[in-house]
Amino acid sequence: MENPRTINRFLLGLLAVYAAIAIGGSVFLGDVSLLLYSIAAAALIFVGFGLVAIINVIVFVPIFWLMAKFSSHKPKRGNSDNAVV
Repeated sequence: MENPRTINRFLLGLLAVYAAIAIGGSVFLGDVSLLLYSIAAAALIFVGFGLVAIINVIVFVPIFWLMAKFSSHKPKRGNSDNAVV
């Protein structure tokens, strides 16, 4: 599995570069609307990612519960293989 710290640093760096470009473009053009639109776009992207994460939890958690239920290896009572010597 991926290292979440590395992925989070990359995404925060990407967000910082995006914000710097938006601020620079807004200052260069002298228009605040560019900055506001870029902030709104970033917020919509985060909300969209959050919705996709919630949908994944709703869809896959019951599947994992069923897999755990049917793949559990519970020893039967009186099984001599599990006896402690």
